[in-house]
Order: sequence, then C-alpha cells, then structure tokens
Amino acid sequence: RHIVMDDKNHLFVSYNSRAKVGCIDAATGTPLFSTTTKAQPRTIALSKNKKFLFVTCYEGNSLDVFNIQDTGFVKLYSLSCKGKPVGVDLFENNDKLEAWVCNYVGGDIKIFTFKKKKANQ
Repeated sequence: RHIVMDDKNHLFVSYNSRAKVGCIDAATGTPLFSTTTKAQPRTIALSKNKKFLFVTCYEGNSLDVFNIQDTGFVKLYSLSCKGKPVGVDLFENNDKLEAWVCNYVGGDIKIFTFKKKKANQ
C-alpha cells in the first residue's frame, strides 16, 4: 500500500491485505523482516533518525508505532485512532515528535505527541 526508504538502502512497505509491514533490501529485493499490524495498514512514515516507523491502520482504527532494530520491528504502541486513519506525517524538533494522522470518516486530524528523551536521561 505504501513504501518509504531509509538511508541504509532499506525499503519499508505496508501490506494492506496481509496486515503487515516489512523491510526489504532495496539493492537485492530480498525481504529482511516483517511483523503484523492492526487491520489494513496504509500510510507509513519514518522518524528523522530512521529508528521509528509509524503506521496508520485503516480497519484497525489505530496508529501502530514500531522501533526498527537491525533484525526486526519492536511494537511500542498501538494507539486508538477512530475514524479509519489513512494518512500520517511527522513533525519533529529537539523536544518532541508529533504524528499527525488524518482520518477518512471524520475528516479530522489527530495529533499524537511523544516527548524525546534528553541525551543525559
């Protein structure tokens, strides 16, 4: 359904009908790893540091958030987002990361805010 690329030549893909996201080596086309999501993952977004993947799940009415490891995904959150979320974009500064999610049914935007940890914390 959607695809984004990091700076290590990895493609991240949402598989709508399979309820999965995956990581693929862009040079070889080799699948590296995948994991399940809530129903019908749609738009995905990568954080600036490329360590977090945000996934809108249309039928699952959620925003799934994963930490990207070298060998797989670790699910951090599955946040309720009623209204059939279809799109996501990220805003980041030194203190926070915000996921702005648009919803199909209500025509609204929900904002999820995550505080960043300081280097000495």
